[in-house]
Amino acid sequence: PGQGYPPGEGYPPGPGYPPGPPRGPGLAVRLGERAVRRPEPRLGISLAGAGIALAVLGVLVWAGDYLTSGGRGGGGGGDGSSRRLLGVVLSLVVVAAGYVLALRARRGPLNTAGVVASALGVPVLIGFLTFDAGSRGLPFSLDALALISVIAWLASYLVVPGTRGHAVYLGLAAITLWFYVLDKAEPKVYTAGFLQFFGGSFFADIRGPDWNTVALLSLFFGLAYYAVAFVLDRLGRTGPGAALAVGGFLATAAGSAAAAVNLPPIAEGVMLIVLGAILAGFGARGARRFTTWAWSAGVALGVVVIIGKLADQNSAAAGVALIVSGAVLVVLAHFLAGVLHEPDDLVPSAASVASVGDGRLP
Repeated sequence: PGQGYPPGEGYPPGPGYPPGPPRGPGLAVRLGERAVRRPEPRLGISLAGAGIALAVLGVLVWAGDYLTSGGRGGGGGGDGSSRRLLGVVLSLVVVAAGYVLALRARRGPLNTAGVVASALGVPVLIGFLTFDAGSRGLPFSLDALALISVIAWLASYLVVPGTRGHAVYLGLAAITLWFYVLDKAEPKVYTAGFLQFFGGSFFADIRGPDWNTVALLSLFFGLAYYAVAFVLDRLGRTGPGAALAVGGFLATAAGSAAAAVNLPPIAEGVMLIVLGAILAGFGARGARRFTTWAWSAGVALGVVVIIGKLADQNSAAAGVALIVSGAVLVVLAHFLAGVLHEPDDLVPSAASVASVGDGRLP
């Protein structure tokens, strides 16, 4: 278990795998193994992705400095259009090399390097192509950057050989779509912050965002992503579900934080407890470790918020209440484990077996 298997040779033997290649709707067949299982952590693959991220950062630093500061690091001159050329060319090289590498090396660190290069290179390329130093707003087209990137990522995820099925594309598309809609509805969240940071006192009087709008939109996207991931898990498509769970966590956590600005503390605490319990249950059902632990911590955070409000700076009362609440939560957890017939954490669940194999060490 856990070893690579060439495309078309089906799954390794084990109770978590159906015999032969993926069967079912056309999309599942197209995405192959990545539709029905989450990738396992590998040192070489992770380091390859990190290395490409460093390379893309290098493109941003070098070409960005040349574009915005007269080319101190690279020399040369010319107007803004000509200065974009370095960033455009370097970004094109990164994207093209990424797709070629992913196409030629279908598995392993080189494939991951190609996937990450193509995924990160596209928005960098669009940013340099649309850069306009004279713009009163953002110096690049957010519409073009977000929409073209999302289209390119979805095409790479669904269609392009070598990159098809890699969850990083779907995760980036989900997160960017949330960011984009949020910025359109409440531009003061990201755009104004960017302008204030780079524009100095000229933008100092920009009004803050409507945090209720931020909270509602973020919670809508976050919970929608979680709902789709839940359905995909039920259908045995845990690969794309993992990508949506990442977007779901970021959006839901941001929405909860934004809601805290205007909600009374007790209401915020209750919301965290309810959301945390539901989403931790979703994570446990789908064998998603981070989701389960993070939202279980959200339940505890909700209790802390409520006790902090009720104790009203009385440290002794707060301490006793936290101790009692912790004990009650432990008893409740023991009761729930029995009611739900949860096995021990070293016993593979059906979801984990279906996702990563039969649970045995290689």
